[in-house]
Amino acid sequence: MKQLFFTFAFMLMASMANADNTTNLVIRQKAGNETILSLDSNPVLTFEGEYLNVRNDYMTFSFPIADIDQYSVSNPTDIKEMRTLPRISNGQVTINDLPNGTKAYVHSIDGKVIREMESDGMGIVSFSLRDLPKGTYIISAASTRFKIANK
Repeated sequence: MKQLFFTFAFMLMASMANADNTTNLVIRQKAGNETILSLDSNPVLTFEGEYLNVRNDYMTFSFPIADIDQYSVSNPTDIKEMRTLPRISNGQVTINDLPNGTKAYVHSIDGKVIREMESDGMGIVSFSLRDLPKGTYIISAASTRFKIANK
């Protein structure tokens, strides 16, 4: 019954996705099935263990990676890549590709703001961990959050 529900949901989303000119994730399985999921509702794709998980504002789908032949994005010109991952070298943290003027924060583990910064004209925020006490910190910039351990 659960499989039937997911099959129906996939078909419904596929027909909705093809009805307009939205960006879609196309997953082709080795068995020949093709699933089309609309990416217009805050999609999050994660790889967890042996599964590709696709979650949006309405549903979550899970595909065994071993069953996937290929996945791609239709209409990719609407996708804007944001690479807000930090680079850490010699105690210096650098975050690139932020929109100009984006606020970035260093939080203590209990949530207090330790430092506030703003990205420069090139979309870069850079700061040193050397002047912070040893411990774990949460860095937030744009919609990204990550933990750093200062040892």
